[in-house]
Amino acid sequence: MIENFLRKIKLIQSISLEIPLSQAVFKDKLYEAVSEKKYNLFEQFSNNGKLFVGDITGDEFNIRPIKKLFQSNLSYLTRFKGNYQMSGSGKTIVQGEISISKFYPVLMLVFMIISYGFTLAIAFTAWTDLTPLIFVFGHGLIMLVVFYFVFRRCVNQGKHYMERELFFLTKENN
Repeated sequence: MIENFLRKIKLIQSISLEIPLSQAVFKDKLYEAVSEKKYNLFEQFSNNGKLFVGDITGDEFNIRPIKKLFQSNLSYLTRFKGNYQMSGSGKTIVQGEISISKFYPVLMLVFMIISYGFTLAIAFTAWTDLTPLIFVFGHGLIMLVVFYFVFRRCVNQGKHYMERELFFLTKENN
């Protein structure tokens, strides 16, 4: 139910690509481009030549773009979970879903609940006039809308990034 809602508000988007490589060649190129999934605090400073971080098991994968120093877009906040299979024409079909990492929206909501809870606690103990509460609730609503648009833009940028990098992954001559 929540997944359908996230699809409706475009925080989860489906992607389907037809790649002009055989499944074995695509799998080898994907393994070359994906670094193993581990927590690395200084990931943006490492230079291992990989494009993605994640797991590949069989014909399924769960990857995200690697963080880069001075990266202007937030595509590294997205996750691409999908699979690949061979089509009848000898091409590989990659299907999956792009979504925002579940950590960041939860972190933003927890931060907002704590900060607005603290603000409301001060408001009820210090103010006799409840007019500033209108400002506090309005500000909270505006912040939720802003975060929605930021996360939606992250998903759109992540989708564009994945399509572009998987396409160029097929064009490399290694």
